[in-house]
Amino acid sequence: MIQIRRASDSDAVWLVQLVTDPSFNRGMGDDAQKGALLALAVPKKFEFHNAGRGCILIAQDQTGPLGYGAYLDSISTGYSYVEYGVTPSKFRRGIGGSILDALIASARQSGSLGLQTLCHLENVASIKLLSSRGFERPALANDPAPFKRYTLSFAFDFDNEPSPIEIIPPSSGS
Repeated sequence: MIQIRRASDSDAVWLVQLVTDPSFNRGMGDDAQKGALLALAVPKKFEFHNAGRGCILIAQDQTGPLGYGAYLDSISTGYSYVEYGVTPSKFRRGIGGSILDALIASARQSGSLGLQTLCHLENVASIKLLSSRGFERPALANDPAPFKRYTLSFAFDFDNEPSPIEIIPPSSGS
């Protein structure tokens, strides 16, 4: 059974290992330095998380971490930037969807106006997942960028039903 919990500082080492795995980055274009750049951002994500300006969630089962998701609040727009990823050996098991659902629920509860993310055009699985959760890509004529912006707005979403996702706090030993 997959559990979703808030990240603890001890998860940073695992997250750096994940984002520097070349197979993790295969859907982000052919930039060989992508993993190193993503690793540099991990401490900043934890800084936002620990300051209450965002949230990092970890999906896990009895074997350990399976994936992560994060949203980081933007003061200027009221929207939060969201990202997520799954351990490559665990792709296509619904983990990304569980993480994204938990991020959406958490961001909505925190008062965010919505979520925005960037997704590489080659990452077809992620584009399908984002679309299935209501994210939309604005049509920009002649946009040559390989990464496209996707947005999910809560501004007109009055569905205040309780989330079916149970977010489990980290264990006291973390």
